[in-house]
Amino acid sequence: MEISSNRKKNIISAIVMGSFGVAYGGAKSVAKSMQKLETEFMKNVKPEYFSYLNSDELQSVQKLLNKGMTEKELNMFSRIWKIPDKKQFLEEALDIFIGDTGYKYLKPKLTYDTSDDEGFFRWTNFSINIPRLEKRSKVDILGVLKHEIVHFKQYVSMLRTEGIGAEGILENEKENIFNRLKNDAGFMKNKSESEAKLIANYYNYLYRDILFVREQIALESLGSIPANSAEGKKAREYLAAVKNYVSVNRSSDAADVKKYEENLLEHEAFSAGDALEDKYGDFILTLAEDKKKLQVK
Repeated sequence: MEISSNRKKNIISAIVMGSFGVAYGGAKSVAKSMQKLETEFMKNVKPEYFSYLNSDELQSVQKLLNKGMTEKELNMFSRIWKIPDKKQFLEEALDIFIGDTGYKYLKPKLTYDTSDDEGFFRWTNFSINIPRLEKRSKVDILGVLKHEIVHFKQYVSMLRTEGIGAEGILENEKENIFNRLKNDAGFMKNKSESEAKLIANYYNYLYRDILFVREQIALESLGSIPANSAEGKKAREYLAAVKNYVSVNRSSDAADVKKYEENLLEHEAFSAGDALEDKYGDFILTLAEDKKKLQVK
């Protein structure tokens, strides 16, 4: 049942008067208490997006709810869609993704280099790179950020899982690096397998200490994951995917691209990123009846 704003105020007034009484503080005290209680009441009954959208924009919200957009998604989109600076836009979105959880102690740093990649999560230093912001829409970069946040959480899950941790990740990354070098015709033209193994071992050594520190932070802030739990078994699947990971670039053949896209790490990340990108695009298109308000560039 909906309660009109006037009726809400009457209810709140009655609560305050009954709880405190005029004799215990006078009219000013009651008014102050009523204002405080009304603020708390309205905060509880109104979703967060009411604070960020104007009355015209709120009229479109029901359409989005009917399409299956969640209140959580509406809260996020309404907080970020009017932020003009793309870096600030991404920083705010990252804060929302991480939230007030144990993940905040492992929060990845955002970087913005000029590589040809769409974006990537660096497990070596827990950073997320999203390049070429000036050439990309906010819809695109929000989907990329979500994609990389999924990778971040996959690695945190492995760090927390009994029997995996930093050691398990490092060993599988080392094997993956060795196999990639061994199968790289350009590298092997002037190198040997022993040199490929040496490079892989060097990477293992280089990032060992920092990854063990992150493991400790993950365990202290989020707790350990039992190996036989559903989450622990999923982490084992992530570990196997790390070992079998195939990197691709613009010159990769179709077979490698297929392996890349079907890898569990990427399959989950693409599904989440693409879904959020579609929903955010739908959000701004629905709210922007006047195309001049459309802030996607």
